[in-house]
Parts: sequence; structure tokens; C-alpha cells
Amino acid sequence: MSIPRQSDDLEEGPKWRFQVGSEKCKDLSSNLRLIYKVKGEQLKRTHHNNYIRGWHIFRRLHSRFRKESPKASETLLPIRKPDDPIPGFKACNGVNYKQSPWIYQTDIDEIQCRVLMKRDIHRGCFQTVSGLNKDVPPGFAFYQMKNSNTNEEKVAIRNEWRHCIDESDFLSPASMYLWFVDGMAQALKMLQDEDEEMAQIEMFVTFPMVTLKVYDIPPPVDGAQPNDFTDCLPSCTINIFPAIMGTGWPEGVSLHHALPNLNPYLKLGQRCIAEIKEEMADGQPMWFLEARPLTGTTKLEGVKLFSRVLKDLDRSSRLWKFSFTTVMTRLFQNIEEVNELGYCDDVLYIMQAIRRNLNDSAASVLRFDILKTIMLIEHKRQAAKLRTPGDIFIVVLTKLRDMVKSATCPHYLLRNINIFDTVNSQSLQEAFSPIQQMLKDITKRPYKVLKYAGSVKHAIPEVHELRDQTPEPV
Repeated sequence: MSIPRQSDDLEEGPKWRFQVGSEKCKDLSSNLRLIYKVKGEQLKRTHHNNYIRGWHIFRRLHSRFRKESPKASETLLPIRKPDDPIPGFKACNGVNYKQSPWIYQTDIDEIQCRVLMKRDIHRGCFQTVSGLNKDVPPGFAFYQMKNSNTNEEKVAIRNEWRHCIDESDFLSPASMYLWFVDGMAQALKMLQDEDEEMAQIEMFVTFPMVTLKVYDIPPPVDGAQPNDFTDCLPSCTINIFPAIMGTGWPEGVSLHHALPNLNPYLKLGQRCIAEIKEEMADGQPMWFLEARPLTGTTKLEGVKLFSRVLKDLDRSSRLWKFSFTTVMTRLFQNIEEVNELGYCDDVLYIMQAIRRNLNDSAASVLRFDILKTIMLIEHKRQAAKLRTPGDIFIVVLTKLRDMVKSATCPHYLLRNINIFDTVNSQSLQEAFSPIQQMLKDITKRPYKVLKYAGSVKHAIPEVHELRDQTPEPV
């Protein structure tokens, strides 16, 4: 899919010229700092508070699930206390806000929780099967028992993993689905009977995971009926799914830093990759296979290579999705070391403030994963020029506009994955015009970024209103 070509006013004519490091860029940086102070910091606090709340709910639910379900206690790794190292891993904080193997955030109000399978049982017994030559969609893998196992080993493995293996010896989300969902539902019901806080949660089922909608319901007024979820929006969403911890580094995935191959950036990037490899060697999980919905793969139905997988429900229900959130977090922290002020992180929250004032189509492409991917790509290309919030903001917004126009946003580590496949195609087409217009307005008059962030009433001096009526220079 490609978006019809529209007028590229931003790139034509001197009045649209907006150079990184220019006076306009400095003005933009000043306005962005104001947005961050007024709205960005609040969103960052909300982000962190949702993480803490999600972790608390998930930890209680997971513990009750393992306690009440023999299958779960046999199969799933228990969650340790925050300061306990995970058995077999390099000693670290098990729930580090940025790098927990159990939980991560894909949005300010959306939390992903991995129910980790015991690695000491399946280590060395199974193999990851992925790649185009194996008839597996990009970004997914099968996890199959090795043919090299002896018959005695295969019998022992089947007995140990009898609730997770199908008849063809695949460790499969479909084989776990029914007892996983049933056990989670029972655990939640028990907790809700004991605790009013847990009663403010609704559970939904989307193969192969469960989704919790968490509400903040005010107490009923005297004499009124108790409040319910009818008129409320959830304060956060928690997706919970089984996951397998990867060992080593998967074949066919390129591990590379996000800084230029010139010093001093090269040494900084090489150090980051060396640390990742060292921790993998010590057993720290750096990638995962997750039981996630096959989002995006429906677009491959017409491709002969994948038609058999997608039309064969048994085969497609065995698929696990690659997840590199830990490595991506490390790479993002690495580009933040270029300037010690954390501008990339600030710009992310500034863009989230703007996102809340855009239509649904434009908002759908201002997700954290898309913005972080663009930041990694652009730091690899021109880290030396990205020194201020204005530099980063305008480069990221321009790149986003270009990617939306071409309907292509490659995953930083898996280049054959188009992240935009997870965005509705109609929304992607409709997102181009508002993003193009926003870029045009901000490059023309940097203070207009305040209006897009919704802080115009509180922050724009009256002089801007006068400027707005001033004719453009010829």
C-alpha cells in the first residue's frame, strides 16, 4: 500500500527550510521544554504509576494462579520478590522498571505481562524454527522438540510438558490456552471475592492471551446504586500471556548498536553490544517468544509462501512471536548517553501529549514502539546533529511523515518486519494529512507546537497572536 503523493510544501521553497541547529530549532526546543514541564512530566508519572499498579495486580494474580493450578505450578516460573535474582540469571533487580523480564509497557496505559515458563525443563530439549525457508511468517517462530533427542528423552519431555505439547511435539500456545485462561479466570474471581480493589477489573479473552481492563470507579453516593463499568473508561489495560525465555541469540536476527560507526560514538555503541552479549552468556534473557495474537499476518494471506501456515489453524496456533524489548531498551538507553539530559525520553512524552489531541488515525502511529524505532534509526544516521529537544523532535516527526507516506516502518532488529502492519491500513492512509499539516505548521512557526500539545491557553504569549496575523515574507 502506498499513499497518493500530495504537495511536499515542506521540502519546496526557502520559507519551509528548517535546519537542525537553526534559530527556529532553538525556538522549538524552548517551546518543547515548556510542554514537557506542563504536560510531559505528568504523563511520565502516569506511565510509571500504571506500571507499578500493573505489576502489583499481575504479581498477585500470577501467584494465586500458580497456587491454585497444579498445571501452572509445574510449568510456570514463580515471580520473585523485587530484589531477588531470578534463578540461573545474572544477579539483578528482578523488576527493574526499564528491564524486567516479567513486565513492560507499550503505551502509557497499556502493560504487557509475560508468564514465564520454567527454562530449566525445556533448555536444550526444543529448538526455535523460524525463517522464510521454513514457511514461517516474519517475526514468528515454532518451538519444536529436537529430533536429536532419544526416544527415552522424548517420552520424559512429553510427560513433563504434557499440558503444553501437541501431538506433533510442538510447544504450543494452543495446547496451553484452555487451562491457562481457565486458571487465570478462577484466580481473578478468588481475588475479587477478597479485595475490593481487584473487583475493579474486567477480564477479556483474546487467543492466546487474557486482557484485564482496570477501572478507577468512584464510590457510590449515599443512597445510590453501586457504580459499575458502564460509563467508565479503563485507566489501564494489562495483557497477560505465556512466554519462553530465549537462550543465545536467534539465527537470522542482526544485533547492532544504534550509533554512527565513527568515534566517539562507535566505542559507546560497541560497549553496549558487548554488555548485551556478556549478559546473554551469563544466562540473562535478552529476547523472548511470546504467545501473542497474529497481528499483521493476515496481510500475508495472499502470499503463497505463508498461505499454508495461515490457513492451517493447527499450524498457526503453534506460532510464537519474537520479542526483543530488553535489547531495544538497552539500545535506547545507549543513544540517550550521547547527551546526558535524556532528551529522547522527554520528546517521547511530549509526543504523547500531542497524540492526545490528534484524531484516532494520526494517534495510531505515534506509539512508543514506532517513535523509538525512528529515534534509533536517526541516531544511527546522524547522532552528532541531535543535540537538543528541537533537533530530535523535528527529525523524528519528518521521518514519521515519510514512513507513513510509504506505509513502511521496519523493525530495528528484524528488517523484514513492517511495524505498520499492526496499524489499520485505512488509519495509516488517513494519518498522513494531519501529520504533514502539523509538521508544516511547526516548521513555519515553532510556537504552534504548543497548540498541538493542547497547552495553548496556558503557555502562548499574546505576541504570538499578533505574529499569526503578520503576512508571510515573500
